[in-house]
Parts: sequence; C-alpha cells; structure tokens
Amino acid sequence: MGWSNYFYTKTLPDTKDWSPTFAMFGDLGNENAASLPFLQKGAVNGQFDVVLHVGDMAYDLAEENGHRGDVFMEQIEPIASSVPYMTCPGSL
Repeated sequence: MGWSNYFYTKTLPDTKDWSPTFAMFGDLGNENAASLPFLQKGAVNGQFDVVLHVGDMAYDLAEENGHRGDVFMEQIEPIASSVPYMTCPGSL
C-alpha cells in the first residue's frame, strides 16, 4: 500500500466565448460497460470538457465487501481524473 498516483485535470477557461462539450451518459455498470472505452479515451484525448453521469453507478458499490465499488472507481479513474465529473445517481 502507498500513495496514489498524481493526476492533472483541467479547469474551466476564464472567457465568455467558451462553448463546452459535454459527455452525458447513465446506467454504467461494471459488466458490459460498452461506452466505457469511448469515455475513457475521449476524456484523456480532450474530446469533451465535462462529464455528466446520470443514473446507475455500478448498481451496488458496497457489494462483494466493496470490491464492486473499487473496480468501478478504477474504471472511471481515467475519466474523472482528466475532466470535471459530475454524478447524479439514481434511486434504489
């Protein structure tokens, strides 16, 4: 165990002429996450400025003694560490 890696993210520009590009998606689980590679690559390559994640997040992060949540967070790490990442989880 040790410290985590360093991550660098970008902040919103200080201009009035800026028109952001959003990636918006929902219902992302650990298994069969077909959109995940696109989102990871797009965030790292600067294809969008902000990510809005609406709906389900891995379905039950505490399942399997938290292992499901750990895997899910590792999957979204390349996205959430590159651009602002806002969540709006669904209800149970």
